[in-house]
Amino acid sequence: MRRIGIGWQIIEGQGWGTYGTAIVRHLHRKDGLEPVILERTPFIGSDSLEREVLNRYRHGLAQRVENFERIVKEKGGTTLNIDILHARGNDGQPAFSQFSPMIRGNRNYAMVFSETSNVSKKAVAQYGEFDRVFAGSTWNADVLREAGVASPIVQIQGVDTTLYRPGPKVGLFPDEFVVFSGGKLEFRKGQDIVAAAFKIFIDRHPNARLVCCWGNKWPSNPMVKLMGYSPHVDGGPDVHDGRGDVPEWLSRFGIPLDRVTLLEDVPPIAMPRILREADVAVFPNRGEGGTNLVAMEAMACGVPTILSANTGHVDIIDDGACLPLSHQVPVNIGEASDRVQGWGESSVEEVVAAMERVWSDTMAARRMAKNAVARMESLDWSARIDALINALDGTP
Repeated sequence: MRRIGIGWQIIEGQGWGTYGTAIVRHLHRKDGLEPVILERTPFIGSDSLEREVLNRYRHGLAQRVENFERIVKEKGGTTLNIDILHARGNDGQPAFSQFSPMIRGNRNYAMVFSETSNVSKKAVAQYGEFDRVFAGSTWNADVLREAGVASPIVQIQGVDTTLYRPGPKVGLFPDEFVVFSGGKLEFRKGQDIVAAAFKIFIDRHPNARLVCCWGNKWPSNPMVKLMGYSPHVDGGPDVHDGRGDVPEWLSRFGIPLDRVTLLEDVPPIAMPRILREADVAVFPNRGEGGTNLVAMEAMACGVPTILSANTGHVDIIDDGACLPLSHQVPVNIGEASDRVQGWGESSVEEVVAAMERVWSDTMAARRMAKNAVARMESLDWSARIDALINALDGTP
């Protein structure tokens, strides 16, 4: 039995959590492979049936072995007879990992999703200690290679096509044109661009509705504060009692709040139903270390999707499967612009033009949606995890 350690917390609603769940789910179905979860995690699975099956793996070493965490701390680390996938974020820092950075396996793999192009010499040296370095996007691989990391391998994420797939609308917004925007609210995700474009669009089409799934459990984090550099609005949402005041923030754009639906804490099992209500999904994101899972889920549900042609998005942009925002200029945040090197600033006018195309040509929008579904079917999680497992062993 080959055991593969997952070195990050599997938290529902987070990108790393989705990735970890997909790995556990896939290895569960494979003879001769078993996942070992190295970090404490509350549960695994998007529904009660799946949790019943997959939660047997939740009790990984951190829960199974008596005093495991204390032993790791006291020894300053330990070695296990398994292979380990290690989560790494900006500048090689451990992501959602408490104990696994102190654990080594027979073979160790760095799984990199970095939102910045800054890679220090220290990080390059640390990456050199891994058997292989996997990058979550072509952009990430290029950044790592230019910094001196040897032979990073692109391994993009996937989408659960058993859950995210086309289907009929429930009809929650009859006679309305629904614009969907998803991703935690922060400068990097470009919600200020969405809001500025929607204001122009709704002035032309009063029956438009903006459905936002922007939940951010860290409204005071630096990425939200970077909204102060937005050319479209004066700063991010004000924070009251630990929550961002999104309605007040949207009102600064002049958007009528009765044309906005704000959603928070949506479980994955409920997202397809919401996505299928949309007529168009808009993602003018400035920077993505990975491919943007929410955008992939929208495309898999058959929603015509607008994508900024930068960073990790480039890996899922396909001819005829989406509307790319090709006009990209460097992001400017003053003296700290090196923090966002490689990001792209999308044009509000190009976003509006793309929305108008979907509005005016429903037949073309349907063809695009069909192409998007086919593209996402080729990126189903099963195929992506198979590719990852093969790459662990050196198979292209």
